[in-house]
Amino acid sequence: MKNWLQDLQNKLQLWMQGKYGLDNLSKSLLILSLVFLLLSPRSSIFNLISLIILAFITFRSHSKDIAKRQGELRAYLLFTGKIKQFWNLQKNKIRQGKTHRYFKCPNCKSNFRVPRGKGKIRISCPKCGHQIIKKT
Repeated sequence: MKNWLQDLQNKLQLWMQGKYGLDNLSKSLLILSLVFLLLSPRSSIFNLISLIILAFITFRSHSKDIAKRQGELRAYLLFTGKIKQFWNLQKNKIRQGKTHRYFKCPNCKSNFRVPRGKGKIRISCPKCGHQIIKKT
């Protein structure tokens, strides 16, 4: 029995050589497809959407055009990175709201924090060096 499974595993590995395989985008799309599949009893359009997503996942994982798949993954990671960064900033603002104040640089749009209760201070942006006067 083990030889049969090992032979199958070896054949699958040979077959997948040179193909892109699964990545974070494929895994996220799989979860999205499962959500649509769970919603499909309410409407058949969700079932169709789920099947289309599954077909796209299959296409991506069996593609030999690795450069294009990596470009898609890079765009996905940039998009999700911005969302994660926004939510992490909001979480930090809530957690540290009593002790620190957050400001956005008008020049480079980066966020930074300063301690509360210091009065009117001159703040220098750590990224671009632009100085602003704010009350903490």
